[in-house]
Amino acid sequence: MNELSDRVKYMVKISGLTSRRFAHQIGITPSGLSGITTGRSKTLSGLFLKIAELRFNISAEWLMEGKGPIHATPWHIKDSHEMDKVLKFRSLDAERKKSVLIMIDAFYKQLDQSEQENEKAEKDLKKTKKKKNNKDSKKKGTG
Repeated sequence: MNELSDRVKYMVKISGLTSRRFAHQIGITPSGLSGITTGRSKTLSGLFLKIAELRFNISAEWLMEGKGPIHATPWHIKDSHEMDKVLKFRSLDAERKKSVLIMIDAFYKQLDQSEQENEKAEKDLKKTKKKKNNKDSKKKGTG
């Protein structure tokens, strides 16, 4: 894909959206998108590039120059609810991001602790059942 128009067409295709809906999500008019995909327009706005990266995980360098990996990050979010959360997180200032990450770490620590407690409870229950079964077997054997 040597041409900007081809890369933008590809981006529209992998988005799974109609051209019209894609244009609106990226912040341009459908005729503006048509100008890019037909090669009449050879530049993209900074906003277009930023939305391409945040919303569709498309690298600005790849989009503009055809260089480097297509995706801006190694993951590609397809679920819109998950993407909304990522976008909200990315829009936070550094202090709030730090707070969110602390809360996430605390959540996972609590989750791990609960899982460990559940595993211990299951083991204890198995031991108790085994002891009971052994007692019952001894009673049957001596009776």
